[in-house]
This record gives sequence, structure tokens and C-alpha cells, in this order.
Amino acid sequence: MSNPSFFDCNCQIHRYNARPAEAPYDLATLRDDLAYYGIDEALVFSAVAKEAHPTEGNDLLIRELQGEQRCHPCWCVFPGVSDEFPPPDDLLAAMQSAGVRAARFCPHQTFSPVAEWCMGPYWYALESARLPVIVDFGVEWPAQGPTDYDGLFRLCRAHPNLPVILTNHRLRHNRPLYRLLELCPNLRIETGCYWHYRGLEDIAQRFGPERLVFGSNWPHQETSQALGMLAYADIGDQQRALIAGDNLRALLEEVPW
Repeated sequence: MSNPSFFDCNCQIHRYNARPAEAPYDLATLRDDLAYYGIDEALVFSAVAKEAHPTEGNDLLIRELQGEQRCHPCWCVFPGVSDEFPPPDDLLAAMQSAGVRAARFCPHQTFSPVAEWCMGPYWYALESARLPVIVDFGVEWPAQGPTDYDGLFRLCRAHPNLPVILTNHRLRHNRPLYRLLELCPNLRIETGCYWHYRGLEDIAQRFGPERLVFGSNWPHQETSQALGMLAYADIGDQQRALIAGDNLRALLEEVPW
């Protein structure tokens, strides 16, 4: 088996709520772990942006990742109705200026649905740049993923040119997920929390390996688990390379900056 080039789409830095004692959260530890596990690149978002203040957390992320080669910023997006977040056009301009090519939306942390009446202007703006949006319906570890399947369906169908990556999707929910994958070609699944037996193989066979994107959920999970799931998956080396990093790189390369 050849060694694929890994690109982790699901890493978080900065202090976060309900952090176990001695659990890592800093960039230096993430950088060391990426090197230890042989992961070439990572999309990184800020717990401050996710759990406290979006603009302050996103700005902090940019300052901390300045000069980083292995880690790339992913900004958390919020509905901008209370003047705590820039309007869609200003957001795109700021992302371009900062070199940010991925966004993350956490409905339960923002107490906001993915629905058009709430987030539609932002989805249109991000779609215009084909900028991938990582959607995380998780509440807190180890929730089984209270996914809003109807909301996700409506998002993907209303914005067919918006790449959507469902992250932290866990147990017992593959039936509606398969229907979504069938109906929504712009939907991808992050692998790190998809713990179904032979689940990666089945999705790759049914829908194609292009629908899977590698992620570890660092620091909430041990990275070796996500690596092992993909390393031992009964798929070919070319499929493994796509899932490990090439699918995500292809999405990011479509962003026009």
C-alpha cells in the first residue's frame, strides 16, 4: 500500500468549553501531532470563534497561523443579524484578504438553523466563490450527531454549487445520509466520526470516493483512530489517496484566491 498525502479537514485550536484536564488545545501541540502522525496539512478553526465571538476568534486564528505552512485557516460563520458578524460581501472580501478558503457552520453553537431565512445570504455569497462549508451539527462530545437532515437537504439543493462537508456525523444514521448522498451531489462526508463497520468502503462503492473527506476531529479524538479507519479500509490506493487529501485539495483549489 502506498502512503497517501493526508489533509485533515477537522482540527480545532484554542481553549474550549468542557475541556478535560490536560487535554491539548494549542497550535504547537497540533503541529507536533500532525508531524508525528504524518499528516501533511490541516484545516484549522478556532474554538473561540465557535463558542464565544466569531470575529474575534477568526481574527485570532489568522494571527496565530501567520507563516504556517502545514495549517490553513477555516473561519466559523454566523448569521450577521446582531452586528457581531460582517455582511456576506464584506465576509467574502475579508476571507480573500486573509487567504481563507473554507468556512465552518455550527448550528447548535450559534442557535441558528441552516435554513435560507436565516443563513441564505451567506450561502449565496460562499457559493459564488465555491468556498467549501463544513457543517457540524454536534452538540458536545460524544453526541451521536443530531443532524438536521431536512435542513441539510434544503441547503444542498438550494445551492448546488456550494460544496458542503458534513462533519462529526456519527452512529445509527446512515439511512437518511445515503438518501442525501443520492439526491445532493455537492454533499461530502468527513470520515473521522463515521464509525459504521465498512462504512467508508460502502460509501466509496455506492457514491464514489470523491464524496469522502479525511478528518480527525482533533483534539477531541485520537488521530490514530481516523488514520486506522482509512489505512485498513478495503479500497484501492487511488481511492485512499483521494479520501486522504486529494478530494479536499481539489475543493480548495476551486476557490478563486
